Amino acid sequence: MLFQDDCEGLELENPKNPGEFLSAKPVPGACVVNIGDMFERITNDTFPSATHRVTLPPVQVSQDNGSNIKRLTRARYSIPYFVAPDGDTMIHCLPSRVDKDHPRAYEDVKFSDYGGMRSKYQYQGEG
Repeated sequence: MLFQDDCEGLELENPKNPGEFLSAKPVPGACVVNIGDMFERITNDTFPSATHRVTLPPVQVSQDNGSNIKRLTRARYSIPYFVAPDGDTMIHCLPSRVDKDHPRAYEDVKFSDYGGMRSKYQYQGEG
């Protein structure tokens, strides 16, 4: 969850043009909810997980009394919060998200096995 202020930086990848990132312009009073891959799986792709990144805030230029120019970025604070079920929990697509036009996209999986699959994918090719 992101309660945005006027400090920009969140960008979401355009699913129609991979590699292109679009700015999530701050909207006063809005809350951005970034769902994860598990929610995408449970909803049978109804709510896709977004690839995202955070860039530096815009540079602010100021001058002190000694005519020294300072170029700084604003402070930004992030506190990520993740939740997950117990490892032996079976994960499956919600029945209400599966029909003849939207066949099941994912097999049932035990959460601990899913976590192992995700970790293997995330660190593929390293070390």
